[in-house]
Amino acid sequence: MAYSNVVVTELIKVGKVQPLRLLPVLTINKEIARGALTGWFDAEGSPGSFNLNSYKYDAPRGASANQDIVRLMAYLLDLLGIHYTIGGFKNAKEFISPQTGKIYKPKSGKTYTVRIRRCCIIRFSKLVGFRIRREQEQLHMLIAASKFKKIC
Repeated sequence: MAYSNVVVTELIKVGKVQPLRLLPVLTINKEIARGALTGWFDAEGSPGSFNLNSYKYDAPRGASANQDIVRLMAYLLDLLGIHYTIGGFKNAKEFISPQTGKIYKPKSGKTYTVRIRRCCIIRFSKLVGFRIRREQEQLHMLIAASKFKKIC
């Protein structure tokens, strides 16, 4: 048991510096890829939303300031056959949190996002989803409200 903790700790150290070096380990089988994606989307993601009044759709997504992490997660999504788009946007110099009212200053100048495409929302929900119950319920509400067709 202690040995596996040492291995995991070393993998985390490598992953922080060079995330793409974890690719051979994460692609050993699909279960490992699914676990890595679920953990990342739980920590760095959002289940998306759908507004019936304005028909505004917001896709499930994950974000990181490290472009290599986003590329790694995109590769794992490819492995599972889940379609996505990658985007990036510049961060504001500072912003106010709507929940706490605190002022935050981002450490990096750009944030990269992975958005799950509409055609794969159901597949994403079944294969990856969220471990956090509130987020998983919100993802199921998104699927029910927007009446996705199973395309991929």
